[in-house]
Amino acid sequence: MRKMIAIPFKALRRLLVIICGVVIGISIDLTDRWGLLYWPFASEALGLVPFTFGWQLRYEIYRRLGICCGDQTVLHHGTTIGDRRTTIGSDVWASRDVYIEYAHIGDHVLIGPGAILLAGRHHHRAEDIEQPIKLQGNNPLEPINVGEGAWIGANATVMADLGPHAIVGAGSVVIKSVPGYAVVAGNPARLIRDRRQSSSSSVLTQDLPTNNLHDAGLEHAQLVSSSD
Repeated sequence: MRKMIAIPFKALRRLLVIICGVVIGISIDLTDRWGLLYWPFASEALGLVPFTFGWQLRYEIYRRLGICCGDQTVLHHGTTIGDRRTTIGSDVWASRDVYIEYAHIGDHVLIGPGAILLAGRHHHRAEDIEQPIKLQGNNPLEPINVGEGAWIGANATVMADLGPHAIVGAGSVVIKSVPGYAVVAGNPARLIRDRRQSSSSSVLTQDLPTNNLHDAGLEHAQLVSSSD
């Protein structure tokens, strides 16, 4: 009996999600294009819709707005997108209270609760020490890139690119680009190890490299490990 009731309920919910997604998506798109809507407020409001209906509605709306570019993406309660130019790939899981300012996120990415993805480090101009920073204006936003299969831990703050299959420890603050397959943690985040090496290899605590990050960082890790 319960199964018989559950099937039509899911079908009705899905139909409602599609209808609401079409209506709300078109409304947001038009009012945003006409300059009648402040995008972050719309995203904050969408983030408040709870339960399964909430993440399904967010996906449907963001898909129609060109933000969600694939299937099976789940954006949980409290997830907010600061810039409409953000793109999110397939099979992405964002836990509750995630803030994505401006990013291009690849497929199969995991984002833990409370994580913050900022568009770089230097948002505000601060050259003039005689003038309050708030009055000096902002620098243009530049998106960060999160590679396929990356995992961002709970309450981490990411302000630089993450390579594919990289892991950011919970509570870490990433201020420099992270190579693919790297495991980083800390504030500021430091390179712990390369996931392609065996788990028995020595744990590294090196500063993240600043030049040619996706290659030099891994080469540096391998050299240090092989010298032990």
